Amino acid sequence: MKKSIIATLILAAMLLASCSPKSPETSIIWEEGMPQENGRAIHTVYVCNPPQGTDWTIWANCYNVTPDVVSEGDLEMKHFNGWYFSFEPKTIGKDTLVMSYTSAALTRYSFFPEGFALQREGHKDMFLPVEYRPTEVKGPQDSFEWSYSEPSLTDMIPELKKVIPSEGVTDFDTCETEIVEGQKAGWYRIVIDGAVKVEAADQEGAYYASQTLERLCSNAGSKRLPNMTIEDWPDFGYRMFMLDAGRAFYTVDQVKTLVRLLARYKINVLQFHLTEDEGWRVEIDGLPELTAYGAFHKLPVKQEDGTYAEIEAPHPTFDGSFDPSDANSNTQGYYTREDLIEIIRYAADHHITVIPEFDVPGHSYAAIMSMEARLRETGDDTYRLVEPEDESVYLSSNNHRRNALNVGLPSTYRFIEKVVDGLVSIWNEAGYPLAVINMGGDEVAKGVWQKSPAAQAIKLGGESNLHEYFVCKLVDILQARGLKIAGWQEMAMNLSPQAQARLLANVAYVCAWTTDGGLDGIPYALANEGFPVVVCNSDVTYLDLAYSNSRDERGLDWSGCLDEHKAFSLLPYNIYRSTGKTGVRLERPECIYGTGAYLWGENLRNFDQACYAVFPKAYGIFDRTWNARPDWDEPGNRGEEQLQAAFDRLYSTVVKYELPFLESCGINHRQAR
Repeated sequence: MKKSIIATLILAAMLLASCSPKSPETSIIWEEGMPQENGRAIHTVYVCNPPQGTDWTIWANCYNVTPDVVSEGDLEMKHFNGWYFSFEPKTIGKDTLVMSYTSAALTRYSFFPEGFALQREGHKDMFLPVEYRPTEVKGPQDSFEWSYSEPSLTDMIPELKKVIPSEGVTDFDTCETEIVEGQKAGWYRIVIDGAVKVEAADQEGAYYASQTLERLCSNAGSKRLPNMTIEDWPDFGYRMFMLDAGRAFYTVDQVKTLVRLLARYKINVLQFHLTEDEGWRVEIDGLPELTAYGAFHKLPVKQEDGTYAEIEAPHPTFDGSFDPSDANSNTQGYYTREDLIEIIRYAADHHITVIPEFDVPGHSYAAIMSMEARLRETGDDTYRLVEPEDESVYLSSNNHRRNALNVGLPSTYRFIEKVVDGLVSIWNEAGYPLAVINMGGDEVAKGVWQKSPAAQAIKLGGESNLHEYFVCKLVDILQARGLKIAGWQEMAMNLSPQAQARLLANVAYVCAWTTDGGLDGIPYALANEGFPVVVCNSDVTYLDLAYSNSRDERGLDWSGCLDEHKAFSLLPYNIYRSTGKTGVRLERPECIYGTGAYLWGENLRNFDQACYAVFPKAYGIFDRTWNARPDWDEPGNRGEEQLQAAFDRLYSTVVKYELPFLESCGINHRQAR
């Protein structure tokens, strides 16, 4: 491999004229390497007109580059944390510095390095202009097949369960609504027959009836509607949309825009992912450092010993932004108390419950570094989250070091209590008291706490399972405040019978996200144990996955690609049909509590890109949150022809009604195939 890098450098040296015509400004050329048989590639970085001397560093976010990166040439490439890397000069006196490094071949353009920034002593930090030189390699242009089928007036998303037409038409002006007993939550009936009458099981059902009537009028282009009877109800109580604001921050108005759209499709839960390694997005009374420090990003500062420290804020993340006032960056910012109250109330007006997600013990780098900043500024270690004596070495799934709270420190639990109390206070002031907090619990790296004296003391005290110890502490904290706990699947795994029973008695739901990598049985295994499961298998519910293998499509692909057809194939009670695998048999279907669509933020740089990732991909998922057992998956009716016909109906509805609606609202979306 080293010979290959040297050969690449020799070729690069022959191409130094690439930086001409000369400019006094420093700039970057990033040249993509051709994929090799082993799935690797050698990429080349040119620094044109570098600063004189060696008192400078270039930083960049480099997705899919591992911390053990091998580089050769005039610069040394070093991993800092996450996907962030530094490039430091080894050579001076050249007009162009050249370095090559080996990494995974980059399958799409949105994986190219971002945010090249120059840091130089005595000068202002600045972004560098970058010229990208991709290879000519083209990924396959995947797309699904479908046939247009003219939608009827009553075709909408989610699909109505029962429609009985009758003769005549009615001019819709107002309707009479009656709340009736004995029906499932969210149930409603609309009778149009000279007048419009709505019966509903509750206020939610009445609201869904109003949404249906609004869609009927929109589809008809007038308020003159054919007479009919509609009966409809949701199959799930949890019809969820998860928004990751920890990695990609969205303004209050943007969140409200999403809420309006979700209400149109009868989604009733917004799981608001407010904390991450990359950012802390919620204001908590008494802990101002969480947002003053943890919600922003600045370049690391070089210390006298040559190391770098994050003094004013954590290191930049995906877009590389290092200016907290950068209005064009969606990695900077947070929600004030007033902001969240506005969002909670607005969502409630649209019959959507906002459930905060406060992810611990992993995914906590921003929180950890914020409390370290608090310690530096005030000397107060009341809420410190890491132990100075802890020499554990680990790396998270996103290449983060030091991103897990120390479960052996009493200060960790004081911090969690403080945050939980802060969230409870915000929701109380909004007028919608919290019932559930999602506490995460996922993707804790191997090796955490192994060399922590505090954590090991807990083990010596008889707690052999630190994960179990932590989960029970979380349950104690929430139970004392009258709250139920939610989390990801890892929270409910590897527990003793006693701890499992304790969690079962206090859990609202568990998000089960894996159906691959030998973990196919987790969703149904948890349900069979009695856990209320929200099915969110990543390959068919994670909207941030790219639509196709085309290099032009933005999005991740670690769990494959996800297009409109595949998303429609989601089956909460039969997940293996959509994955093409077999696994654990579902013995307790009553424990499948819901499903939904999940929008992670690593590869999204603005709200338009977020909307593109959602629409129209999410429409099939929205339908499945309401209609969990579609006709095409009933016993004796499970052929691909039935699935394709059902998808044709849905996608035709999308093309005729939904895409024009999005365009009328100015919502970015993927064009119809």
